[in-house]
Amino acid sequence: MTNTISSEQEQAQLQLFLGGVALEFAAAGQPLRLELQFLSQGYDIRPREESYDHPAPPFSRLFLFFNRGARITVSGRCHRLAPGKIYLLPDGMPFTVTYAGGSELLFFHVTAADFCRMPVFGGLAECQCLDDPPLTALLTSLRHQPWGTALQAAAAAVLARFAERQQAAMLARARIGAEFRPLFQALAHQPPARIRIDQLARQMGLGAAALAMRFRRKLGLSLKAYLTRETVAKSQNLLRYTGKTVNEIAAQLGFNDAPYFHRYFRKHTGRSPAAYRTQARTSQA
Repeated sequence: MTNTISSEQEQAQLQLFLGGVALEFAAAGQPLRLELQFLSQGYDIRPREESYDHPAPPFSRLFLFFNRGARITVSGRCHRLAPGKIYLLPDGMPFTVTYAGGSELLFFHVTAADFCRMPVFGGLAECQCLDDPPLTALLTSLRHQPWGTALQAAAAAVLARFAERQQAAMLARARIGAEFRPLFQALAHQPPARIRIDQLARQMGLGAAALAMRFRRKLGLSLKAYLTRETVAKSQNLLRYTGKTVNEIAAQLGFNDAPYFHRYFRKHTGRSPAAYRTQARTSQA
């Protein structure tokens, strides 16, 4: 029997948070950035064979099996996840996994974004494999440890190796990002809810419609959707890491009407700001 993991169940994982790290490096003279957010992690032994269907995974998964392994099916093709190698299952890639009975594994659920806050591994159509004995040995030595700096650093090193394969795409987006520098600077220094597309467009010598069209063409999503995503992400971070009230957070983000911020946050996350804060802090504990 195959258990289907619904989109709602997968999206709920995005509300979890263990820790994050940003790696900065350069390629071809261009600064690049890899932002990682670890949602959950665990060491597990599967007592019996189990199958799970993931039709809409919104985050990436890292797997390291120590024995037995698993089979995954992607686009009708079956692949074996063998012990001793590290596997990345990219976000957005539907797959079905069957764990062998008695399989022992270490796993991480993670999101990875680049300079433009775009998914680094999104769009990949195949499971990625890394055969790196030193990194495998490091993760193996840490598999019984609770989540902390050592596990986060080891997983970040693994993800950096996988990201090397996406360097050309990251470099291309970084160069595109330079074209939209006024937007990224505004996001870094202004309350996101007060950013006005028409003002940004004038800074860039464009009309608002032309800016929105160029942004969608270059980065593959609408400017409105991008600004919404960044506003929600900033509000989530403030709810997780500060003791500010929800009304104070609404004001800091540029919302003049706190009740509107409540409605906005619930619309885009499926829960109230207070409920999100409670769940996020519980998961961290």
